[in-house]
Amino acid sequence: MYNKKEVKKIANDIFIKNNWGQLKGVWGPYSIGVSEIWEAWSWDGFENNIRIFLTKDNKEEFWFDDFGKFCRYVNNYYINPTELPKRIFISYRRNDSADVVGRIYDRLASIFNEKNIFMDVNAIPIGGDFHEFIDQSIYNSDVLLVVIGPRWVNSFHHKEVSKKECVDFVFLEIESAIRQNTHIIPVIVGNATMPIENELPNEIKLLSRKNGVHVRPDPDFRNDIDRLVMGIKHLSNTRLNHLFQLTDSMKTLA
Repeated sequence: MYNKKEVKKIANDIFIKNNWGQLKGVWGPYSIGVSEIWEAWSWDGFENNIRIFLTKDNKEEFWFDDFGKFCRYVNNYYINPTELPKRIFISYRRNDSADVVGRIYDRLASIFNEKNIFMDVNAIPIGGDFHEFIDQSIYNSDVLLVVIGPRWVNSFHHKEVSKKECVDFVFLEIESAIRQNTHIIPVIVGNATMPIENELPNEIKLLSRKNGVHVRPDPDFRNDIDRLVMGIKHLSNTRLNHLFQLTDSMKTLA
């Protein structure tokens, strides 16, 4: 996608804007998903090293400085890390909370953009492996919102039923988020209560220890959603942590 000359120009602009001295060189690329990853460095009394992430669709470029601070480079603008939109996965049961989930989705989409919100397993391609699709969708998300209504716990059937015998997408989504260390926020609706540990399958008992947010009907709905939004904005960016870990492992292998 990018050649070394193009990357040098991008890196040089970053070094000049931050007064980091003269660019000495770039190295790469690594490749992950839709991105290329390059290393750039300088030497001007002290060493600066940054990672530059470049997307194949040429729509955005972003980078880390040597201290792990995330910055974004789009059309010569540098955007504060807190302005990076989070990607949100909403997990819910249709027979339990579909009505209020629609309102929650609309509010979050107005703030984070609908392209950054995944809500429905109907998006799984025909013939696709739903385990892999859910894993990848969770991996690409910063937070899993688990919407819990009055009938949510009962829908797990019996505790003795294993995930091999009965496909439960909600179970798979939560288990995947726990396994991949993705942030999880329980969202309690419809006068439901937070499930306790012995009400949950073994693989997702950790959910019972997560601090949840209650989202009540009007007139409290807006204030409750605003509190949820603030909580999401203050979470660390899981996707960037994944990328940072991957480039470190790639550099070790190289």
